[in-house]
Amino acid sequence: MVEIHVISTCTIKPTADACQDESKIHLTPWDLELLLLEYSQKGLLFNKPTTEQEQSLLSKNITFIDHFKTSLSRTLNFFPLLDGRLATTKVEGRSTSFFIDCDNIEALFIHATVNDRSVTDILNPTYVPRTVHSFFPLNGVRNYDGVSQPLLAVQVTELVDGFFIGCSINHFKSQRGDEYKYNSPLQALLAHLWRSIISSHCVDANQETTFEIPIGIRQRLNPPLLEEYFGNAVFPGVVTLPVRKILNEGLGWTSWKINRMVASCGQEQVKNFYESWVKKPELLKFDSLPKNHFILINSPRFDIYGNDFGWGKPVAVRSGKGNRFAGAEEGSVDIEACLFPQTLHAMAEDATCS
Repeated sequence: MVEIHVISTCTIKPTADACQDESKIHLTPWDLELLLLEYSQKGLLFNKPTTEQEQSLLSKNITFIDHFKTSLSRTLNFFPLLDGRLATTKVEGRSTSFFIDCDNIEALFIHATVNDRSVTDILNPTYVPRTVHSFFPLNGVRNYDGVSQPLLAVQVTELVDGFFIGCSINHFKSQRGDEYKYNSPLQALLAHLWRSIISSHCVDANQETTFEIPIGIRQRLNPPLLEEYFGNAVFPGVVTLPVRKILNEGLGWTSWKINRMVASCGQEQVKNFYESWVKKPELLKFDSLPKNHFILINSPRFDIYGNDFGWGKPVAVRSGKGNRFAGAEEGSVDIEACLFPQTLHAMAEDATCS
């Protein structure tokens, strides 16, 4: 078992007093339905700065850890909600209302080291090493725990020849950038992945299978949401198809079904869904999903591999749960999937999956 050594723990606040029009931000049904889910965890793997780059920082009397702290502090100037806390209040003595207290309570920063792991130990394995999970803070913390836990926590773990920046962030904040723009190539990719999984999973051909795809609705509403809107704005698009038809009809047919589902999502569909949700709230639970139900968790619109702190871009992206990112190579896509080992082995041996 790899031992992580925590060097220091501190809290980070904005470099300047954040200008917040309101001290309380009330949550929408988009946010509330995620209360039971765990924090979203995303991380970047970097090579260490060169000797010259480290000396450049030291000449300014700062270390690269100080550099990260300063970067985080400046980021909080632009996203002041990230250093808030989740809070509750009773409404008419009957129900509980959740809101974000934006009173600059500060984000969490952890500096840690691991003495016997290198960058290649993270890059080379076919499966994500369990070690990676220990590179993230607040493991197991759920969104409702934001009443006592920071909404954002960052852990920088030094490796032998690199470092890993693990971010754990409350779902109320993490999907601000998710647009889920499903163009034809991406729809084809999702169809290919779906077909490959059910084929390798030995699903009964007489059953049905479901793929749930969150759809960004910022520009689908009338009027559209403002670009600065910081909360979740996604709609649960669902495609349910017979397993036999997915296996027999080919990728074009499955991709077209995904295309039609995405295209059908509009103002009225979203309005009707959430009006019904308010009358009968239902919180999302991943642990209660049927065997043949698959979910696309996340698809950030930002350039993940564009993060450069002054000594090079990240060499890999890793996360605690399945996420899709723009790939390390131009024009490529990174996919992380959470599947049973036997399914992954079967996919590796299936020539149609390559």
